[in-house]
Parts: sequence; structure tokens; C-alpha cells
Amino acid sequence: MRLLPLILIALVAGCNTPTPQFYGVTPVKVNVDGSTYKVFRAEDRAQVIRTNAELRPNERAEEKITHAIQIATGCKVVGALKGDVVLANARVDCGAGTRPWPVKEVVEVTCEIDNRDHGRVYCTPL
Repeated sequence: MRLLPLILIALVAGCNTPTPQFYGVTPVKVNVDGSTYKVFRAEDRAQVIRTNAELRPNERAEEKITHAIQIATGCKVVGALKGDVVLANARVDCGAGTRPWPVKEVVEVTCEIDNRDHGRVYCTPL
């Protein structure tokens, strides 16, 4: 019974950590329509971890994750996301002339998807 608290702490601590291929990468924190994500990029791959609790992630989770990747990296998501609503991986195409990665400082923005404006995303720095 003495080990139970340590085991629980270890499990919770791992919930907000990227997989080994993204260790050492500085994340970019992005809020999209009430969901908070940490976005990691390593060359042509990105990983997103949702860091807030949500009782029922809605059907727009994939759209929100895709927007979080594009906002944080400045790159286009190529192909389908792999993973779930908490941790997802994607291939990205950054083209020529995109900003260097990782960013030198943690960037935080909050974004909203406006369905009345054809799903346009509006972001503001925090």
C-alpha cells in the first residue's frame, strides 16, 4: 500500500510527456476552442498532447488537433492523424521558408474556430 501513491504519481506524470522521438523538443502551447494542446515538432513529424481534461471530447477533436498543429508549427498536416483525442501524431509539410524549429521560447496562443465564417480560425497571443 505504501507504493500505491508513488505508482499513481508516476502514471500521472507520464500523461503530459511526449514519446521518446520528441524528447528534448520545446513544445508550443496552443488553445483551440477550449482545448489546450502541447505541440512538438521533429523535422516532418508532429505530436500533439491535449493537456486539459474534457468530459466528452467532441466530434471536432480531429479538426481542433489539426488546427493546433498548423498554428504551432506553421506547417500543413499531410495525411491522416494517428492516435486519439489525447495524443496524436501527424506528418507535416513545412515547405520552404518556414520558421525554424524548435522555437526559442514557448509560444502560447488561444484560438477559436468560427463556424459562421466557414470554419475560419482566429488566434490571439496570450
